[in-house]
Amino acid sequence: MKIYITDLSSPLGANIKKSLSYSFDCTGFAENNHNITKQDLLLSLENYNPDIIIHNREINTLRYCEENPRRVFKYNALLTREIASAAEKMNSVLIYTSSFQVFSGKKGDAYYEFDRPDPVNVYGWSKWWGEHYVCYLNKNYLILRLPLLFGLEGNNNSNLLLNTSPFYLKQYLDPLFEYITNPTWTFHVSNIISDLLAGQKWGTYHVGSTGTATLKQFVKAIIEEKNLNSELKHILNETNNHSYDYRYKVLQSAYLPYCSIVRDLPNWRDALKECINKLSILNQY
Repeated sequence: MKIYITDLSSPLGANIKKSLSYSFDCTGFAENNHNITKQDLLLSLENYNPDIIIHNREINTLRYCEENPRRVFKYNALLTREIASAAEKMNSVLIYTSSFQVFSGKKGDAYYEFDRPDPVNVYGWSKWWGEHYVCYLNKNYLILRLPLLFGLEGNNNSNLLLNTSPFYLKQYLDPLFEYITNPTWTFHVSNIISDLLAGQKWGTYHVGSTGTATLKQFVKAIIEEKNLNSELKHILNETNNHSYDYRYKVLQSAYLPYCSIVRDLPNWRDALKECINKLSILNQY
């Protein structure tokens, strides 16, 4: 069977290809470029004629999304509509990666699949509209709502585990990103995708580790686990003078245990430690 991944440059896309290549013929777009045209992507899909399409290509920088809503809706929502339509015409299974940002965080507790989305930012709205198109246009589909992700693969410039420069860290700690969520390893997401495909368990699922963290707590954990320098710790401390109204955007699944896929993923901090240990081993060679 053939799988087409619309963004191989992201940590998730690269990890999916790595994990599923043992069982499937995987290809896709590797360029981390938001200027790729709809025509280029659809032509590539048509030429490859995949059995499964994993659509994870998106614009997800919150500040950029707020400043460029028309472009973001065109890219995240309308492009998804075109891909969903193409998938149905090719009789392909469509897997669409959505986001915890489809929820406002006002609930004050974890969100399950049956909770109604109520986005409060442009990115969240664009992803929710993408979900609508997938549901209405496709018979066999998976919608995976995902929290903050980390992994070892993908483009170094947009991966916090691989790019810990002070410049990137400052951008990453933008106040627009302030929320509480459950950071999740892309390795675990890839395994769940594989299990869902094997069982043909179509529908919408939340995938998230146990445990919660603010973005600053997550970044602090990376700094501690990687034994990074004091300059980065100083940048982290600079943001502690602000008082934020944290949104509780934690994802939990009622359907994964019900479908006997997985009951609970590991705690995010344990998963992060295991992930960074693997990175240290890789760096030795």
